[in-house]
Amino acid sequence: MDQDQPDEIYYEGMLVFCRILKAAPGGYLVSVASIAQPTFMYSSNTYEKDQEVRARIESIDSEGVILKDASDELSGKRKQSQKRKRGIDLFPPPFEPKKKKAIRGKAKNTILAELASQCFTGCLTLENNRQKSRGAMLLYLGRAVGCVHTSMKRPMTESTPDSLETLLPLVPDAGSKISIHELPDEIVLPMASIFLGYPVARQDDYTALDYLEYICPWLSENRGIAILAVTFAKAPATALIFIYKGMFTGAYLVEHAAYVLDLNKVKELVRLDREASLDVAILPPELGPDLGYTLD
Repeated sequence: MDQDQPDEIYYEGMLVFCRILKAAPGGYLVSVASIAQPTFMYSSNTYEKDQEVRARIESIDSEGVILKDASDELSGKRKQSQKRKRGIDLFPPPFEPKKKKAIRGKAKNTILAELASQCFTGCLTLENNRQKSRGAMLLYLGRAVGCVHTSMKRPMTESTPDSLETLLPLVPDAGSKISIHELPDEIVLPMASIFLGYPVARQDDYTALDYLEYICPWLSENRGIAILAVTFAKAPATALIFIYKGMFTGAYLVEHAAYVLDLNKVKELVRLDREASLDVAILPPELGPDLGYTLD
């Protein structure tokens, strides 16, 4: 790969943070993390040198990367819609889209029993247009370790037991669209920390990056299982960082539905947003192997 090409963290349509280098016809030359050469950004706005701005990747080809200024695109209704992001969007997709399996017809009547008997680990998603509801269930060894189910009548995210109570009866419903996909323990158990774990109370004044640098060695020493949720301030975006038995096992960029498998790349994104916040939830080891809820 050429040195002016981005690595796998970048893709067309992605929001990135960049630093202004100098003005150029039609925009600016900017620097972007992990791209060695200056990159052009289309913009009609006025910026100062070294100012950090948000941009969207317009294209990636053999000639390099082209950006478009995205500082104004999240105003108004779109910004409000981002605030109403549903909890179902937090559930990670399969690493490969083709690994997602639709459950149709009579198979919906037996799928829950099959997932339990097969000790399935992964995710089940549900959409029911008649009930105007969407849901997702996180599974570990055939047991539910997290669930979100919202509808027009019940738009707020509820606890996992309450969500299971309304989601499970809809699985065999003729109007439900069901799909399942497998996920590794290294993602499912950290994700379970959101639903079954305990949040870490913070009374420090660390930046998100400082706290990330502090908590990762601590989790490594204690072989902890945890989720580290980064909420970016410069753009409405969230990154979920997976820690499994003390080791970084990946991160999921929620708004882009993309995985990042290099911790240094995650740290670089956090470094570019000094106002980002970081929340941590840890899965208690005393829960044991039978954590979660049955599917009956």
